[in-house]
Amino acid sequence: VKRGKNRSRFCQPAHKDAWWNKQKKGNQAGSKISRVLAILAAGQSLNRFEAEKAARDHALNSTISEIQNHLGIPVDRQWEVVTFRGKSARVRRYWLEGKAIERAADYLRDQ
Repeated sequence: VKRGKNRSRFCQPAHKDAWWNKQKKGNQAGSKISRVLAILAAGQSLNRFEAEKAARDHALNSTISEIQNHLGIPVDRQWEVVTFRGKSARVRRYWLEGKAIERAADYLRDQ
């Protein structure tokens, strides 16, 4: 017996599993990498606070690591001091230059 507000949402368990798998896939690093790469390939730069708002990325340093190590796209970086919520923080700013922009655009086009 199905109970609760979603009792008739799925007619078969396989449909429910497929829906959950699609939800997980949409929230995995691949889409996060694509969101960050799209911003960087557009010529913008990001620090971790900006990435939270612009790309819903709460661990930008890990995403940048994946972009470099798994995709082979070099990402430039520089330390900066920013004020966030009334406090100063030392964070890295990330951006792409030259061939890295082209490689990011190629990756995004193939997605």
